[in-house]
Amino acid sequence: MENKTVRVKFFVEGEIRKGWVGACLVTGLDPKYGLKREFFEGEKSWVNKNTLHIDYDLVLPVGSILQTGDGGSWKNRYVGFYLVTENGLVKLKADSFTIKQLFKGEINLNEIEKEVD
Repeated sequence: MENKTVRVKFFVEGEIRKGWVGACLVTGLDPKYGLKREFFEGEKSWVNKNTLHIDYDLVLPVGSILQTGDGGSWKNRYVGFYLVTENGLVKLKADSFTIKQLFKGEINLNEIEKEVD
């Protein structure tokens, strides 16, 4: 049986000196870093000397989890998790701990609240 994929276009933007700016596919658990990730390259442009904008045009497996990093503030990191659906990306109300629970099988995807636009 063939796995479904979907093409998604999105961007991330943030201050690089205050956190990671980018996107990756979460593929499982990693003993050192917590989550195992496959990082993506996108089309980079600078908004100003500290703010990076990255455009992505990707084909991803439906049902996979995407993580984004949008820099941060002096005390916070801005990280988001998205579910890849046939209709595109759906933002999950989840943090790294919740995503780890998902990959450990302690919770299922239906237990994670989704953000509605």
